[in-house]
Amino acid sequence: MGLKILRQNADAQAVALSLPLLRDTNSLVRNRAFALLRMVSGQDIPQNDPAKWEQWWAANKAASSSPSWPRCKGKAGRTMEER
Repeated sequence: MGLKILRQNADAQAVALSLPLLRDTNSLVRNRAFALLRMVSGQDIPQNDPAKWEQWWAANKAASSSPSWPRCKGKAGRTMEER
């Protein structure tokens, strides 16, 4: 349930809270955290590489305060704010 709410928010806090979940022992938790991060970032970083996700976040965290963030696009090419 918590990851569903984070996915709905799709904000910087959701990303920060999801990153450690990529190392969770439960595969369902890992899969959902990965789906959230991929949706928000648009990045094609492998799920089994949490360190790369952490590097991406370190490089992009500052941009998360920008009004155009998150960069995620849905099937229709709209950002989360446009939905």
